[in-house]
Amino acid sequence: MRLHQTSIDSLRMELIVATTNAKAIDLLNLISYNWKGEPIRIFADEALFQSKRIKYVHGIVAATGQIGYAFYWDYQDDSSMVYFNKALKLAVKNQFEDLESQFLNYIGDVNRIHYNHSEALKYYYKALKIAKKRNDLARLSMLYCVIADVNRLQSNIDTALVYYSKSLKLAIELRDLKREAFCKAYIGDIFRVRLDYVNAIDCFKDAIAIASKVDDKNLLCYCYMNCGSLYVNLFEPDSALYNLKKSLELARQINDYGTQLVSLGTLGSLYNDKKDF
Repeated sequence: MRLHQTSIDSLRMELIVATTNAKAIDLLNLISYNWKGEPIRIFADEALFQSKRIKYVHGIVAATGQIGYAFYWDYQDDSSMVYFNKALKLAVKNQFEDLESQFLNYIGDVNRIHYNHSEALKYYYKALKIAKKRNDLARLSMLYCVIADVNRLQSNIDTALVYYSKSLKLAIELRDLKREAFCKAYIGDIFRVRLDYVNAIDCFKDAIAIASKVDDKNLLCYCYMNCGSLYVNLFEPDSALYNLKKSLELARQINDYGTQLVSLGTLGSLYNDKKDF
């Protein structure tokens, strides 16, 4: 489970008062794990330098993987895979199962974004086996979710629903609101594909309520757009208009041009049907 900015700031305060070099290095790696963008590499490089200085092997392996993660966020996937594979070999050699599961997860992610779905699932299931052994609930929730994503993209919606439901259950237990909202939204998407519009809308509404608490505008935009389209199918134009306008408003805020096009197109059809032009 990744942390929100307030929690990251708390880690940075812990870093200032860390009582041992190893503790400071662990915090540097943890901060880089929870960050996005350029700071990932800054913290990971410092963790690697300090780990080598005191010969702290776990820190070296974790930082190596986090440098790969920095490349991943910078869309340099070839470089990220070099570091992920190097880190994975070191984790296996030193029997660091926590890091082994993490790096298997990372390699699966790279394959997933390149649509190498079978390869992605291979790494995810390996990571899942370790996470189950360690009872790593946060990693399990994450892995169940990405396994569900891949199966949804492969149109294996029954399998996807099983894994989204597992991830959702753990997200609720862990109070991980972002993942809870995400799982609710994509369970709604599965109901939509099954033409179960009422249950789909209920799921999207639940996702909207949860995503609003963490200000996840991307997910809110997606949910409002889908609710709008579903209300069109249910011949409820007023509800459709409300949700589509909310989706369009949010899409403009985050420069989501794809959602803007879909929402505008559906709104145009609705206004035309209602003779409001």
